[in-house]
Amino acid sequence: MFGSVGFRLGQRAAIGICPAPQGIVLVHLAADSAAWTVTESCAAACTWAAGDDAAVLASCVRAELLRAGWDKMPLALALPLDETEITEWELPVPLVGEELRSALLWSLCAERGESAETTSMCLCCDAVGDAIRPRYWTAQVDRVRVDGFFAAFAAEGLHLRRLTVCPPAGGTSRELIAQALVPHMPWEIENAADDAAELSAVYAGLLFRRDAPAHLYWDVGRPLRAV
Repeated sequence: MFGSVGFRLGQRAAIGICPAPQGIVLVHLAADSAAWTVTESCAAACTWAAGDDAAVLASCVRAELLRAGWDKMPLALALPLDETEITEWELPVPLVGEELRSALLWSLCAERGESAETTSMCLCCDAVGDAIRPRYWTAQVDRVRVDGFFAAFAAEGLHLRRLTVCPPAGGTSRELIAQALVPHMPWEIENAADDAAELSAVYAGLLFRRDAPAHLYWDVGRPLRAV
């Protein structure tokens, strides 16, 4: 009902996903002339926990997408915090995009005595400080694990194009998340969704906005590490 899958500028609809103890939360977001809005939400009956096989998650998601008729949509997945290592890091100047990701990667590797050129660490990040003392929240995941999620979804014929970790309360995207949820559209929720997972799923789906900074997520179409 929202057209064919297209990963071009001007994407008008997407699915955000986040695993939760009560089930896997999926939200459908659509864009109009004003903003992105959540139009529908559901929770898959199967559960998936951090550390579980990515193929199991992809299979569960596919079953729910087929049931909802969303299997041709572009997908964004927010990983649970247990899948990551979280740190906060201060930089001398404010940065954005791949430049920010690269600077943080080099800084974190230097502290650990690793080489940024050979590290298996992938990170996404979000600002938590001001322009005078720029500080960043970072989520780090091993590259093999990140690659594994993209591969598992592709093996199921699914279009996973964004992988992320949601910062506390949505980070710098919190106002966009609130706008996406209010005013409420008619919701079709078959199972009770976990509030934190729902927020994370909306956060993930909003990464398809044209102005979503690249440092917030890993993209299947770009290098996962910037070094």
